[in-house]
Amino acid sequence: MCLISTGGGLVKSLGGIFEAERQVKRGEAGTSDERVLGVGGFVDEVLASAGEKPSRMERWQDILAEVVRKTGIDGKAILSRDQKREVVRARAMFCYLAKERGGVSGEFLAKQTRLTSGAISMLARQKGRCIG
Repeated sequence: MCLISTGGGLVKSLGGIFEAERQVKRGEAGTSDERVLGVGGFVDEVLASAGEKPSRMERWQDILAEVVRKTGIDGKAILSRDQKREVVRARAMFCYLAKERGGVSGEFLAKQTRLTSGAISMLARQKGRCIG
């Protein structure tokens, strides 16, 4: 499951965050841009007419797989409460990328990792300073 970040045109167009979540779960999440109230092809057309490329949200599972490949840390360890330094670094990278590229909410990441949303925010900020 992946949550689309709060606000934004896609969430509003789909009828709220819960409908957006359902579509993401089914793999139906399309192009989104918080400046455009609309879905999929309409957003593509509006952005193309403005000379911009659409942004596509990545699935959190794909982001996790990428972090596993880059760090060599098992995905289960990243989603666990393991406090080994290398696991925490991989988890921070995952939280940052999931929020930035996947639009995943801190609340969702907290449920997946069994950490607090505050801990997730701290991890995402920490990795954001290091790689972004």
